[in-house]
Amino acid sequence: MATVKNILPPLLISVLAVSLLLAWTGFDLSQALAVASRLDWRLLPLFYLGLLLSMMLRTVRLRLLLGGVIPFGRLFGVSLLHHFYASLLPFRTGEAALPILLKQEGYSMAHALAVLVAARVLDLLSMVFYFFLLGWWQTDRLPPDSQPLWQAVWSGALLLVIALLLLMWGHRWLVARLVNFVARPAGRWLPRREWLIGRLMVFGEGLTRVQGKRLLAALLASLLVWLTGSMTMAWVIVTLGAERPLTLVLLGTVVSSLLGQVPVQGFAGIGTVEGVFVLAFVALGWEAGWALNCSLLLHALLLGACLLYGMLGWGMLRRR
Repeated sequence: MATVKNILPPLLISVLAVSLLLAWTGFDLSQALAVASRLDWRLLPLFYLGLLLSMMLRTVRLRLLLGGVIPFGRLFGVSLLHHFYASLLPFRTGEAALPILLKQEGYSMAHALAVLVAARVLDLLSMVFYFFLLGWWQTDRLPPDSQPLWQAVWSGALLLVIALLLLMWGHRWLVARLVNFVARPAGRWLPRREWLIGRLMVFGEGLTRVQGKRLLAALLASLLVWLTGSMTMAWVIVTLGAERPLTLVLLGTVVSSLLGQVPVQGFAGIGTVEGVFVLAFVALGWEAGWALNCSLLLHALLLGACLLYGMLGWGMLRRR
């Protein structure tokens, strides 16, 4: 019964998302096949190489955040396997794979969690940076009736940047407040208070270690990660007949990636990945049916890459 209860929510989310998309877009199988036929399948190796380069850059960033202790090959396997779990498990629970894998490599769980938080903050900052850059560049190309929506999104993105900066550079204050709360009599109800205080302090120290030049280098790596990944996906979308400038397609991929950070996904993102893609591209002026057909093919290609890289990462970590 416990297993059924765990499976049911993400399954319902996927079914609901798929049902809403089909009702909204009026899905036509013949049109989906027509869109898929435009892809030059001989260029798929370049697509997967582009995604692999993005994963290598993620490994470079992880090495910068950790301090370069683990050999690059094993760390690459950790990155690949983490990406596999994060892409397939619902509600972004697969993110927990990174601290678990790093703990197996000798890091404390608290330190590994700090590195995960820092990596995700850098991801969000990179996406927001490209969102502002491309959004400012393409303002005159946005549909007139979508201007109020984009103004609201830009305001939200700006608030997100402020919150993320406070987290990265104000974490000492935040951790100190949490430690004081746990240590005070008001926190007596918490189990294992001494252990929790120790883990909070290690977590704060982990974030402190990635300040200064290492943090800036990791931010640069994050910008390259998202540039490489977004360019690879945008190139596929253009070949499918986007009929829009590459910069506008890039903006669509960045917006869909930002929306996809909300932890409401079904298994393998089925339905929800397509949903955020359609929302982003319809807001930019694309027709909903074409956006759905494009997202179905792109998601299938990304899942194929996820499975390949997951097997590669598993094989690399088996070698000692």
